Amino acid sequence: MEDWRLVGNFKDITDNKFKKTKFKSTEKNDHEHCEFCGMKITDIDTDEPHLLEGYVTKSKNSNQMKWVCEKCYLDFKDKFGFTDQE
Repeated sequence: MEDWRLVGNFKDITDNKFKKTKFKSTEKNDHEHCEFCGMKITDIDTDEPHLLEGYVTKSKNSNQMKWVCEKCYLDFKDKFGFTDQE
């Protein structure tokens, strides 16, 4: 059975380098979501389930930053050719 998290198009992050990063809010953006599972990633203290950090890369198509939670990163690293950026 296919994993429910694999419902999107992930071409723009396939074979990319990712860096484990703590999320930092800006005036324009106070959170992101994992590209696979949708988990919220933010540095704002909230009662909602969320993470403080994740793996981030730049989209090949849009030049936007794309975030992946640690669980999804580890689960799909080999499938999508993710590599760690130092």
